[in-house]
Amino acid sequence: MKWRPIARKGAQVSVLAMLVAIPLLSMARIDFIQGTLCSFGTESWSVSCPLGVAQTSLASRTLDAGLLLSGFAFIALAFVAGRVFCSWICPQGFFSELGDKVHLAVRRVFKRPPPRPDTPAQYRRGQIFLYSFLGAGLVASFVFGVPVFCYICPIGLISRAIVGSTYLGTVGSELLVVAIILFVEVSFARRGWCKYICPVGALYGACTTKRSLTVVRDAHACVGCHTCERECSMGNSPVDDRVGRTCTNCGDCVDVCPEAALSQPLVQLGKKASAGVSPS
Repeated sequence: MKWRPIARKGAQVSVLAMLVAIPLLSMARIDFIQGTLCSFGTESWSVSCPLGVAQTSLASRTLDAGLLLSGFAFIALAFVAGRVFCSWICPQGFFSELGDKVHLAVRRVFKRPPPRPDTPAQYRRGQIFLYSFLGAGLVASFVFGVPVFCYICPIGLISRAIVGSTYLGTVGSELLVVAIILFVEVSFARRGWCKYICPVGALYGACTTKRSLTVVRDAHACVGCHTCERECSMGNSPVDDRVGRTCTNCGDCVDVCPEAALSQPLVQLGKKASAGVSPS
């Protein structure tokens, strides 16, 4: 049995459990750690969403050293491991992965062909839209003086819904945004939010470098079966050495490869590959 899928799902569920546990512990006056995934910590340290930090700084037109430092942890993680936050931590990523299984089941029911990876042109268009949306939101935060993305970010909406249901026993309409995202991804655009819109994912993707964790293909072991690209929900094609900044390093393609021709060097240090895949 592959260890990575179990560990990854365990990490995602643990994050959701943490989001539920923190307000419950606070109600029991056990408040050594407070906050949500947007910003959490203790009296002596805190970790914040770097996009939230950037928006707050732009909206207030000030630079606070403590606030900037709190956003460093996830940025550092992205430089080392790419968009791994999206596949191991993000609650929206967890629900979108479940939605993707429904999406594939619907395709099978209606006898539609399996999804194909993005072409280079599709990838470029997606990246242009993704980073244009990120840039527009940051400019809007500066102009209007409010962190605009925080009103639509599923991470924050899910976190606030959990806190609200814990303290007030009710769930607000904010989860409607999450429901709409899942409906669109299941019905029309496979992982559309994560690939083309999510500003948090865009920021982490922008931090990805050629030295970041990535998928590596052994050209001698690869038989060109394309199993990996059919497994990738983010539209990448490891078999054709097309893995871009949309890759979340979930490792699903590595796990399904029948020839063990794919690896992630920081995870599988013993494997040496002859062909690498780097951000496009």
